Amino acid sequence: MKMPEENRILIVVPCFNEANRIPLDNFTSFLDEEPAFDFLFVNDGSADGTSTILSQACASFPGRFFFLELKENVGKAEAVRKGMLKGLQMGPYQFLGFLDADLATPLQELRYMLNYGEFKDGEKVFLFGSRIKILGSHISRNAMRHYFGRISATGASISLKLPVYDTQCGVKLFHQTIVAEIFRDAFTSRWLFDVEIFFRLKALLDESTFYKSVLEVPLRTWNEIPGTKILFSDILKVPLELYRINLRYRNQVRF
Repeated sequence: MKMPEENRILIVVPCFNEANRIPLDNFTSFLDEEPAFDFLFVNDGSADGTSTILSQACASFPGRFFFLELKENVGKAEAVRKGMLKGLQMGPYQFLGFLDADLATPLQELRYMLNYGEFKDGEKVFLFGSRIKILGSHISRNAMRHYFGRISATGASISLKLPVYDTQCGVKLFHQTIVAEIFRDAFTSRWLFDVEIFFRLKALLDESTFYKSVLEVPLRTWNEIPGTKILFSDILKVPLELYRINLRYRNQVRF
């Protein structure tokens, strides 16, 4: 059953060598639970069987699963960007977003985020998940990744001059009216592109509108999925990456 077009949501799922990791059964089960959601899987030049698995899944669920094949690996930032722009061409979705393929953020959090946004005053154009350990939530993170994340998030918050806790969580939703502007140009950073999204929003919206229409949503559940490694050298890159991003947007932001 398809929902009315004005209520539909498209989720872009970037995939790189996910043949043995992507829980497709979770995605297919979610289709019955949430008829408003469609998924666009972006194969980012994978070298394993990801392309075959995704193309077969999309053939089995036409109109709900879609597939974008990138012949060469371009990195998560560009794969997400291409997927979001492709989604904008596909149909009149109310919201478009992206989610990590390993489902560290469970799919059920998508509906929760939208409902949470409706509960708050004002029409929201950008909702993003936040991995905050609070009573009632289940946030399971590797200690090394947690501390690396806090270093990155603190640096990002200072650079952005915003009270944001978690810029790097892999689930974000955008109202269709801002997607073209946010994803029109390639990102400067391959792995801190989430920070650039906030800078682009600060260039698009004035301060009052920004605080009314952007919402950080504390997730109920987030689980660390084995397989992603953080190197000490990655931590050392954070200040330089943030500097490069600041340099690009310093004359564009409105506040």
